[in-house]
Amino acid sequence: MLNSYPNRVKEIGTGEQAVKNTLLHMRKLILNGAKNWEVRYAAAQLVKDIPERNDLKEVNTIFQYIQHYSRYTKDPWGVELLHSPEVSLRLIREDGFAALDCDDYTVLGLSLVKVLGYKVALKVVSTQSN
Repeated sequence: MLNSYPNRVKEIGTGEQAVKNTLLHMRKLILNGAKNWEVRYAAAQLVKDIPERNDLKEVNTIFQYIQHYSRYTKDPWGVELLHSPEVSLRLIREDGFAALDCDDYTVLGLSLVKVLGYKVALKVVSTQSN
């Protein structure tokens, strides 16, 4: 089934430029995902039983869904793989889980939240000391 998913390899560079390029690509995936009917349908299904305007419950439900149906898995050494939210949702729906890294969690989560009308932002932090 995996062969039916779109695959693209893009050179992102190295160092700080690689981080910037990755963020730009993530932003594009999030914005496109927030306009996608499949993402909208998934988000609506997740929050359908939550009373309207219970923002915290909606966002928490999306977070719990991603946490429950995915497993953190690192990218291959030296490669930056980015899943579109559509691919992550299809993997969850068809296989029962998706192997995602931090970038993929972020893209999926922010797309699901944004498609419900919430404002989202990306912020990069470093865990390494200079």
